[in-house]
Amino acid sequence: MIPAMGFVMCLASRSMPPKSRFALQGRRRGWSRRGPLGRALRLTHSCFSVVAVVAAILVGHAAFARPPSAQAGALIDQARKHYHELDFELVVAATDRALALPEANRDQHITALELKGSALVVLGRNHEADTCFWQLFEIDPDHELPPDTSPRVLSVFRPAKARWRVKQQEELALGLGPALGALKLALKLPAKAKGAQPISITADITDPGKIAAELALHYRRTGQQRYATMTTTARVGSNTIQIPGALTAAQKPYSLELFVQLRHQSGVILATSGSATTPHTIAVSAGQPRGTTPVYKHWWFWTAIAVVAASAIAIPIVIDQTRDVGLPTVVGRTTQ
Repeated sequence: MIPAMGFVMCLASRSMPPKSRFALQGRRRGWSRRGPLGRALRLTHSCFSVVAVVAAILVGHAAFARPPSAQAGALIDQARKHYHELDFELVVAATDRALALPEANRDQHITALELKGSALVVLGRNHEADTCFWQLFEIDPDHELPPDTSPRVLSVFRPAKARWRVKQQEELALGLGPALGALKLALKLPAKAKGAQPISITADITDPGKIAAELALHYRRTGQQRYATMTTTARVGSNTIQIPGALTAAQKPYSLELFVQLRHQSGVILATSGSATTPHTIAVSAGQPRGTTPVYKHWWFWTAIAVVAASAIAIPIVIDQTRDVGLPTVVGRTTQ
């Protein structure tokens, strides 16, 4: 992925004239950077920058579209074993070997980087872990560690993710300029909801530059550790994402926590409403799907219980009342 990105960015840098050359050519030809032609060239320069970044990401992702490598898989299994045995230096060594294999696919890179970064944190090499996690986010911007991850590892992973996102947004903002400033996201939530009924979340998007590609809804019940995610194509105007009633059913009331993100086609977050740490909340009352009466409330349940109970009583009585009557006689002879 890295060589491919480097190649694309190299082409981009060669195709974009430096400021000094831009100004010198402008003075010779009698126009300035503030004139119409200068503005047009600056806009072209910005657009090319965005295209170059997006192309680099897409080329990198395409490079990972391959089946898993058996050799990389074996090394990652070794790394997992070493991690559970607390041999963190060996984890780093095994994952480095797996990451060096050109045939390792995307998922294997993600797993190896997660293991390596976590091991580096435990070893106290936080700066290296930070770099490792950034490489992970380049592949999977939304990656999350398992719920049972050590707080020590999370204390490095989460700030690294926040810094990476800020950097990506700043770089994208330089290229998108006014289009990003004009992007707006407004959320409409129901005041309350009922279990077993669909819950509709409406997002109004103002996007004159049409730079938003995806709308993502993240939701969970209060007390749950991880968010579930639903996505749809982002469109200018009103967008609705509906959580199915089958997923909202509950015997007791609860609070639904959620936040919404608008993403660029590169995966970079352009706008948010709420966040994982400060989500919006909706009060959901108890509700079950119609026709789903509990088993113990059906007449046939207690009938079956009665039959089983009667059988349990009758069988010992029948056994107790039987007695030995000797060998049976069949057609005039006694069986031996």
